[in-house]
Amino acid sequence: MFSDLSRLTTLIICIGFLSFGVARGQQVTRYTFLTMERPAGFQTTTLTADGTREYAYEFNDRGRGPKIASRVKLDVDGLPTSMEISGNDYLKAPVAETFSISAGVARWKNQAESGERKLTEKAFYSSMNGVPEETALLAQALLKSPHKRLAILPDGEASVARTGDMTVNNGNGTRHVVAYEISGLGFTPSTIGSTNRTISSARSAVGVRLFAKAGNRLCRSC
Repeated sequence: MFSDLSRLTTLIICIGFLSFGVARGQQVTRYTFLTMERPAGFQTTTLTADGTREYAYEFNDRGRGPKIASRVKLDVDGLPTSMEISGNDYLKAPVAETFSISAGVARWKNQAESGERKLTEKAFYSSMNGVPEETALLAQALLKSPHKRLAILPDGEASVARTGDMTVNNGNGTRHVVAYEISGLGFTPSTIGSTNRTISSARSAVGVRLFAKAGNRLCRSC
């Protein structure tokens, strides 16, 4: 999921159970993709009643850009158990990617490869064509793992480490942000930031906002 040119963005990814729209038992969050401070695309995240995450993601970069629909199911550890991804990639090539786990065997297929592996440890599938929010899902799973480290499918290993913290101000208020680095996804670590925000008492949990830094921006629409 980290090879697409569309990932060269600053992503503001809101995960956990933070809800900005509710319809028929679904929680819907919308993000706006900004290029040179101008809207150029969007991502919507829908959390259904059964816990499935449904994503729609697209942006226009001078005629190029992805248009992706994705369905992701996670286990209790935040690890993908199934993915269905369709649409087109940044260069407008067709996308048809799947991932599933059955009887302890992980299977995946995309335009580059088709493979399977018997799982002997917990692992996170790194998709080839997924949406930006997958970075946040990986960060959350790493932070939940006992040693802040996970195997990556099809191959590799990722880890997360806290690197610092700071207080940011957007003109309307301040927020304390903790910085992390995810290692193992490329030649250099990926920067992630999080802010803890208490959510509804019915959930008795803490939502986590994750920020992945690179070039342009993806921001929650108000």
